[in-house]
Amino acid sequence: MIAKTEFEEIMNYLAAGAREPITVKTIDVYFDLLGNFPASALWAAAKKLLFDRKAFPSVGEFRAVAVEILQGQIDEVAPGEAWRLNSRARFRS
Repeated sequence: MIAKTEFEEIMNYLAAGAREPITVKTIDVYFDLLGNFPASALWAAAKKLLFDRKAFPSVGEFRAVAVEILQGQIDEVAPGEAWRLNSRARFRS
């Protein structure tokens, strides 16, 4: 459901946010297992994971958050809210 190029953007976003290097093989594996999700759910999951975790998420963790978003258990993060949460988290560390 998501184009590979957009998926690569999400993965690079996650890697940058977690400050961890990422390989092409890692992107390929994650795409194989998560490529059937809508882009909007994956973007929202990536943002949620970066707010909640300090390490790069496993495929299972990424999938679980994306499923929760699709089921409406977690709201997507609006840009303004993302900025507020990010600013607040930065000052706590």
